[in-house]
Amino acid sequence: MAADGKKVLYLGDDTAYFKVLAVEFQRLYPELKLEQLAEHTPERIQGLIIKVLELKPSLVFIDYSKFTDDYVHLSRLLVRTNSQHNFAVVGLHDYLSPPDQVKESFLSGVNVNHIKSAETFDVVFDAISLIKPGQAKEHGYATAKISKELVAGHLCKVGFIASDLIHFETNLNLSPAEELKVKHHWVQKKLIPSNLVKIKSSSQSLLFYNFKYAVDAQFAWVDPLIKIEGDDPQRIKELEGEREHAVTKAKKALAAWLEDNTDRSQQKTVRVLVIDREMIFYQNLGRTDKYGYAIRCQPFLKDIAAEIDGQRPQVIALALDVPKEGEKIEGPLNDMSMLGSIISFLKQKLAKDPPFLVVFNATATSKELQASFAYPQIMAVDSPVGPEILLKMASVFDKKLKTAVAVQTTEIPSPRVFIKKTHPMSIAEIEEVINLVQISETDLVFNCNRALPVGTVLRVEDPFVGYITVAEHPQLGKAPSYYGVVNGIGETEKKSLRRFVNSIFFKDLDTAKLTELENFQTLNKGKWQELLNQQKAQLEAEEKAKADEESRKAAEAAAAAAAPPPSEEKP
Repeated sequence: MAADGKKVLYLGDDTAYFKVLAVEFQRLYPELKLEQLAEHTPERIQGLIIKVLELKPSLVFIDYSKFTDDYVHLSRLLVRTNSQHNFAVVGLHDYLSPPDQVKESFLSGVNVNHIKSAETFDVVFDAISLIKPGQAKEHGYATAKISKELVAGHLCKVGFIASDLIHFETNLNLSPAEELKVKHHWVQKKLIPSNLVKIKSSSQSLLFYNFKYAVDAQFAWVDPLIKIEGDDPQRIKELEGEREHAVTKAKKALAAWLEDNTDRSQQKTVRVLVIDREMIFYQNLGRTDKYGYAIRCQPFLKDIAAEIDGQRPQVIALALDVPKEGEKIEGPLNDMSMLGSIISFLKQKLAKDPPFLVVFNATATSKELQASFAYPQIMAVDSPVGPEILLKMASVFDKKLKTAVAVQTTEIPSPRVFIKKTHPMSIAEIEEVINLVQISETDLVFNCNRALPVGTVLRVEDPFVGYITVAEHPQLGKAPSYYGVVNGIGETEKKSLRRFVNSIFFKDLDTAKLTELENFQTLNKGKWQELLNQQKAQLEAEEKAKADEESRKAAEAAAAAAAPPPSEEKP
């Protein structure tokens, strides 16, 4: 069945919300058809991934309201499983869901999350922004221009902590010696005073979570002193001594924590990669993250080098495709050519520690495959994938690897504590400074010096508590300007954001009114002065005219007085 880009799947039990969402899609995008799928046991919820891949949707909503842990596991599978037809995933949460649940959804690889409410426009708007970039209908909300610097956070996942460094996974391509600030559990608990770290190494090998890079970062322990020319040398020496004392104290505090928590350290030593078109491990079997081994299942490999190097499995199972009559298989074939490519990469990259290969649906024997590919660690099985065989092999490897160093990206001194993926201390944030230039209650535009690919998620606490997901925009999307959709916020945060946007407009309006009043007052003052000048000139003119008249009359009187009296005539 070919994908037509019109199918939208809703995975979850909240039928009432599904119906409300369907009405909103029908109103705005009637060409998209929604379908609800729901299961109620861990095994069958996990198995929904098979149905999703078969239905080839353009968009998947995953609702965590019920069976939360199982649906979070499903979201991890959805975003990391190879597919010939890409689809976006949007997470949905109840209003009272804990904040860490929203974070875990983002950390699983889901780029957009929403808190369910009666307002569904933003849910649909963001979804369309993901699957049809730049084609979402105008939201119509007021958009304000502003220049505001924000401290945002890139969510990342902590794998372990050692005596002098922290190991985490991120999508940021960080360079050795690069300094950055990381907000993590041990800073929040004040065991380590400074969140400043320096990158020791970054690798795309041995990734446990759905991120691109595994990073080792060394602690700065305490912020460095800022020296200014002219400072008292004696005072500088005292401050340096205080800093050294604080560093020593922090190192001892972390060492004590590591000793106290060594027994809690949980590491899945054996990594198993299953390449199986039928996805047998998802057919009514236990959740793949509950076996005690790191099991990854793929229907096929898109990039042999990146995917195998990323996981570094000790056991690889390849189920050769057995097409049914008349069936046309999409995507790369799981055939002998694929097996040859895998072995070629293993010889080149993992020659010192070659994994064991199990080939299912094989028509040749183990010895024939070993001879043919000059790779002794192959076992051929003439039947489909058998989970029990792989689990037994994983158990054997587990015993061999108990004393082996599991982290191969670097030599990490003991002690170190591996953090369980569900523990809150496994969540950290890398600080990023951005500059907000435009904002509405639905989307925004910001500047950032770092290159941010579409799908990047940033968490902010100002001017609202929530998340920004970088999306494509016809005019934006390249550094330094980025377009982002606002998500992961509840009704209270939404109202706060709305008030913030409105305050910008009122502030601009008040400024305009003040300017208008000042201009009016200036104008009135000028007019008043002009009137005074006119009145003054008029008075001066009147006084001058009066003086002139009085002078004229005085002159006439003087002339009359000086004239001789008239002569008398005789009778």
